[in-house]
Amino acid sequence: MWHDIPIQDLQFTCLVTESVRLPPFRGHVLRTALHEALRRSVCPFPASKPCAGCELRTSCPYPRTTGVGNDPSGDGRPLFVAWFDPATPDVTDVGGRMTLHMRLFGPAVSSLTYFVYAMESLSRFGIGLPDESGRRGRFVLERVSAMDREGKRRIVFDRSGRRAEPLPVLTAGDVVCVGNEAADDFRTDVRVVLQAPLRIKREGRLTDRLPFGVLMRAVVRRLHDVYEAATGKPWTFDVRGLLERAERVETRRHDVRWFDYSRYSRTHGMRLKIGGMIGSVTYAGEVGEFLEWLRAGAFFAVGRSISFGLGRYDVVRPEEEQEAAVCAETN
Repeated sequence: MWHDIPIQDLQFTCLVTESVRLPPFRGHVLRTALHEALRRSVCPFPASKPCAGCELRTSCPYPRTTGVGNDPSGDGRPLFVAWFDPATPDVTDVGGRMTLHMRLFGPAVSSLTYFVYAMESLSRFGIGLPDESGRRGRFVLERVSAMDREGKRRIVFDRSGRRAEPLPVLTAGDVVCVGNEAADDFRTDVRVVLQAPLRIKREGRLTDRLPFGVLMRAVVRRLHDVYEAATGKPWTFDVRGLLERAERVETRRHDVRWFDYSRYSRTHGMRLKIGGMIGSVTYAGEVGEFLEWLRAGAFFAVGRSISFGLGRYDVVRPEEEQEAAVCAETN
């Protein structure tokens, strides 16, 4: 299954030419700016026609990669995840650099050129909070790098003229599949560290508790969507036994709290709260068989509001010293 899903793990390095100021909820800024830039880049009707009623919807890269107009719930099923590097300060002055991370899945991989062009467009239109004159920060896209099978980054676009390397061809199997030795390290326990607020519904309501079974159901839902979009084939994997066994994995430590952001919604004409769980959870039990699924969920992001950069997490050994959620998603 994993090798049927093409992926790219990208990093954009940007040289700031006019100061960029970012709000606490950076995911909203990046999502709004990137969606608008991508739509401007590919849509022949950017200001006059909603995606849901457009005759070109099934072939247009914008709704195919963002999920806009294709989901009756309005939550979208994006085939990419993008976020600012956690080390990005609130203000990046002229001459400073910003790093943006982006992962593409399935059909979005073949749209890489559109994403690079959208970033070029975004560099001219600006990003971040406006200054007194209403002007947003500007930057120059210096380079784009992509991760290869060995976990090294290859430069695939460089404005300086340095020779770019061929784009690595990857599948989810290259980042998800682990050897027996690595799986043994997680045989009896595993720790999940939330790197961005996680929004999951349980019995129809957003939950602030994360038992293993709830996390695994969110992972399976996300993989179902990505797999069908990537392959064009129906999901035929029987995961009932897997999910039943997931319910038997215990929670050893639950260091999770709810964190809310506020964002302005143009659609609703008002400020709305968008939040989720942050922190970490340590699980104990027979977790070895779930490791590849957990790693896949970590790569694709899970839960709701993924397009805002939410739902990202890391899978680590419990003894590893790592802060329980650096995630005041200043990303």
